[in-house]
Amino acid sequence: MNILVLSPDIPYPANKGQRADVWRKLEALRMQDHVQVALVYFYDAANHQQHTDFKHLCLLKGIQSHGLAIKRSPLIDVMRMIKSFYLRVPYHALVRTPGRRALNDLCRFVESINTDVTLVEGLWIYETLRVLIENKVLPQDFYYRSHNIEYKYMYSQLSISHARFASIKRLLHTSLIEKYELHVLRAAKRVFDISCDDAAFWRLKGVRHIEVLTAIPESALLDADTLERLRNAPKIYDLLFLGNLRTPNNVQGVLFLINQVLPLVIDQYPNVRLVIAGSSPVQSLVELCERHSHVQLMSNVPDAFALMCQATLLLNPVATGSGVMVKMLDLLMTNQVVITTRQGTHGLPEDIRHTVVVADSAESFAGAIVNSLAHGGAVDLACRTLARQHFGIDKVKQLSRIIAEDLKSRCN
Repeated sequence: MNILVLSPDIPYPANKGQRADVWRKLEALRMQDHVQVALVYFYDAANHQQHTDFKHLCLLKGIQSHGLAIKRSPLIDVMRMIKSFYLRVPYHALVRTPGRRALNDLCRFVESINTDVTLVEGLWIYETLRVLIENKVLPQDFYYRSHNIEYKYMYSQLSISHARFASIKRLLHTSLIEKYELHVLRAAKRVFDISCDDAAFWRLKGVRHIEVLTAIPESALLDADTLERLRNAPKIYDLLFLGNLRTPNNVQGVLFLINQVLPLVIDQYPNVRLVIAGSSPVQSLVELCERHSHVQLMSNVPDAFALMCQATLLLNPVATGSGVMVKMLDLLMTNQVVITTRQGTHGLPEDIRHTVVVADSAESFAGAIVNSLAHGGAVDLACRTLARQHFGIDKVKQLSRIIAEDLKSRCN
């Protein structure tokens, strides 16, 4: 079975939730003997080296790949914005519509694969699928991976952003998304949602051909010995927040930790240290961490899971979003206490939610940290182990079985 995956973003490095979900799914699919995987993705033209490095990685992994560059300039962006409203296509999807020359190259690549199945990774790659169908190089049927309720997620991110013209962007970027997103979900043969809560939301909107496909934690791709060694690593950090340090919800979470929670913890534990780790930190966070004697910033860490296993307590104070935070699954694969908000548990099965400490206010979050430090960060590992059974590469095997059955019924 030849599966073509269409991704709106280069899944490398896998330092963001959707990137990690796409890459781990590709890894799990290629482990199956009867599956051949190919990937089409977009990348920022300004970061061509990243594209080159990723092409080499795909070659080593036996994954056929084709990257398309996104070119940006103020004039191009304005023209795209106008075109977005004229065509009634969201800006982020329009950006990922290949031009004539890029489309010709893409069509040749897709025709060489002999695709049996198309898996669309999120909303912003749909226009590429549409033009490939129009050019008769892909069939009408496609499978859709829903990572978020995109129109809600986009609105929430722009609502908390302090960037210039954020309110204008909120209006321009989100006004077209809701109808467009519902159209795409209804057009798909099946929808595989990352979140239990989001799947329930879409069912109420009439999307019946939807089921939950949980994300794969990084640890699911490790062998048992390596996993056990990492989980039992010495704890050399007190508190750890790990995540992309550019998205507004994560930046907001870090500010909440440093400005509101940490002072309350320091009152009880004067020598406590908080590590803020992640990719591409905004300058304001860099400067804040540098000013605070109890905070250490670690940018672009090479092995996120290993770092998690070296911390006593893992913190995820996210306040907005949708879908499932892939990071939460990675946190749950450790043996440490995880302290998060109600939003941090969004989309997770109920029994998973019972394995973390939930606190929303600064006072309750600090209290949870102090209580956990006082008790040595004890975790009910039996409960955590049962909860982990929801995740792993078996979920991708389940996806393969569903698709194979659909193909068999189509042939019959």
